Amino acid sequence: MILFPVRRNALVKHVRYIPDHIRGDLDSLRPEVGEWYADHGTTVTRVDDQDTTDFQKCLAIIEEVEAGRGEKHEIIVLGALSGRFDHTMASIHTLFLVPEPRMMYLVSGESIAFLLRPGLHRIECYRSLEGPTCGLIPIGVSVAKVVTKGLKWDVDKSMPLSFGKLVSTSNAFADGIGDVAVVGIETDAPVIWTAEGQLFGPVHLFRWYEGTD
Repeated sequence: MILFPVRRNALVKHVRYIPDHIRGDLDSLRPEVGEWYADHGTTVTRVDDQDTTDFQKCLAIIEEVEAGRGEKHEIIVLGALSGRFDHTMASIHTLFLVPEPRMMYLVSGESIAFLLRPGLHRIECYRSLEGPTCGLIPIGVSVAKVVTKGLKWDVDKSMPLSFGKLVSTSNAFADGIGDVAVVGIETDAPVIWTAEGQLFGPVHLFRWYEGTD
């Protein structure tokens, strides 16, 4: 994040989006930036543990805050699919670390991705914000037997998803009328659902349901 040189408009923007916490090993946080946020009410915490990513360290804060409030929320992670490829893969890996039934969504200005665990899923996508391009990717498993309904090129168990064989990238919503595309997915193994997005609109981009036909 760049705060300097500070122009009036830039300062107004940064004051508008003051985070509650900044946590990590802070190796890429300039001291003056950390001090600026601390002066504006942010709790800046350095954690030297190198066995967890800064992303995981921040998720730990969410769990601490929720435990104190007796709450549990879905998590939307902005900027999680941009920049370095190894950071993107680390973000995808973190999806597998989030315990059920919590859902976590990785979002950039161009894409959204989240983990579908084994079972039945129904995803409602707003065409004005998502798609038409989408995909199902069997990351972290050798084979996933998947059945879909509502895609331009539906897949079934006769063609399991597997790297080196078939991966359903560059798929698309089926043609239809209305503002919402509905996709049904059944999978016997974890898979990543991803969709193209123009996500600088309302935060509520889609509806996801588990265990529905």
